[in-house]
Amino acid sequence: MDMKTQAVDDQIAAMLKAGATVQTIAQRLNVGYRRIQRVRTERRIPHAPGRAKRTRAELDVIDAQAVAILREGASHRVICSTLRLSPNHISLLRKEHKIRVPARDQGSS
Repeated sequence: MDMKTQAVDDQIAAMLKAGATVQTIAQRLNVGYRRIQRVRTERRIPHAPGRAKRTRAELDVIDAQAVAILREGASHRVICSTLRLSPNHISLLRKEHKIRVPARDQGSS
């Protein structure tokens, strides 16, 4: 590896350790996402605490919260923003727990 490549990898590693997002690093250093991931993997840099993957136990608790909110009639958008779940995952929960989609208010047109 040449000196320039090593220097950029060092900058990527420093920014990852400081908690910068992949998108921020890619824009500032003009590098690709794969390169950032390679540096993270090679140097064993963990994800920042707020962006780390959730454990199975955490996901089970969040799924239970989502089901409760769905039964109350909340929209997918509300659940997505509140619990950080994808619309597809919410749809799967709705089907799994046989929760009907609430009727839309048609209002006068």
